[in-house]
Amino acid sequence: MMRGLVYLETKNYDQALRDFDHGIRQDKVGYDTLVSWAVALFKLGHYETAFDHIRTCRRCYPMAIDALCAHAWFLATCPEKSFRDGRSALALARIAYRLATADDWACQATLAAAYGELGHFDEAVRYAERALELAPEINRRDLQEPLSSYKAGQPYHDRGSGGLT
Repeated sequence: MMRGLVYLETKNYDQALRDFDHGIRQDKVGYDTLVSWAVALFKLGHYETAFDHIRTCRRCYPMAIDALCAHAWFLATCPEKSFRDGRSALALARIAYRLATADDWACQATLAAAYGELGHFDEAVRYAERALELAPEINRRDLQEPLSSYKAGQPYHDRGSGGLT
């Protein structure tokens, strides 16, 4: 599972998915594995399956911050319009934000994405800038594109190469 997380972090989504699949077949599953599995699927463009997996994860672990954030991110940033739902994204992102610590950059980025999808760009910029301040160096580059979108008055739609990993 750790190797899968490394592959996910380095954007080798195919290999990450293989490692997560292997771990899941061996019954080495926690909510973090399920969330990471869904993120890899999302990044590879398997949106319906990613949404199915993240909903399953949330049913099993309803208060898992990572699962709430991932689901909200998917709803706010999915490239396929039929999967996007800004209102639901914002509701989930707010729950995650309330549960998280104040320095959780992923929750900040997720709130930004939800606000951006709803056209509330001032709020989106505020949360995106805070996420950028808090994020580890390895994630900061991925947060620049969404921030630029919000500053330009546009929502951010994930293309599989950035965002929350």
